[in-house]
Amino acid sequence: MYDMRAEPMASETGSARLWHVLQLDGSALCGRALAARPVAASDDDCRDEYCTPCMTAVAAAASRRGRLRPTT
Repeated sequence: MYDMRAEPMASETGSARLWHVLQLDGSALCGRALAARPVAASDDDCRDEYCTPCMTAVAAAASRRGRLRPTT
């Protein structure tokens, strides 16, 4: 299981949250430097977006694990 953290960001349509996947040491899988503490983003008309490099890393890890499972 992975933890995630959202950071506020501006988007073309207003405010948004960009979700990153965290490693065990608290750093983002994509390598982006995150704030030491999570920063709250307003929920008013706030859209959620997901970090593509973080999601790609999770998908690759899940795929590798899937190949290691015995078939029944």
